[in-house]
Amino acid sequence: YPEHSVAVTYATEHRCGLRLRGPGLSDLVSGTDPLKDRLPLRKSAPLDASAEAEQTSRIINALSEIITQKLIDHPVNQQRAK
Repeated sequence: YPEHSVAVTYATEHRCGLRLRGPGLSDLVSGTDPLKDRLPLRKSAPLDASAEAEQTSRIINALSEIITQKLIDHPVNQQRAK
């Protein structure tokens, strides 16, 4: 998604906020926070039938997978897993 930019901001405790900018996006998508600890992220889904909402959900889900893998692979989390 070369036309889009992402910014991640600390929110609270172990949560963060993600800002996605670029063409063809919509705010009509579901969130990914399961709202309980130790549960996997939920998949984002479009809340209407627009191409923009579908694209936004696809990008959010791709970013969630990348970020999750980076966190799993991080040395601090590797050490915690032992």
